[in-house]
Amino acid sequence: MLQSSSHFHPQLRVFVLGDPMDTSVPWSTQTPLANRLKEMGVATTVITGVGSDPQRHMLGASGQMVGSLCLCGVSTDEILKIASVGLKG
Repeated sequence: MLQSSSHFHPQLRVFVLGDPMDTSVPWSTQTPLANRLKEMGVATTVITGVGSDPQRHMLGASGQMVGSLCLCGVSTDEILKIASVGLKG
């Protein structure tokens, strides 16, 4: 059970990264957590990319890049601008 948003760190932001064409893990199973976090008031952003394998599931490099940008204090708007150019793998 997820806690109420008052229990989360005030600077918490969550990025959910996936490929809607993923054949290993359907997109519809990747978004419920993001939706629930949003409902609870957690800054949650869904980003789509293109998986680098035939199943379009592998997005590890893109996840590492988004995580690195977060650690460097890059704003969510700037991360979305970078992601809009296209994330692959």
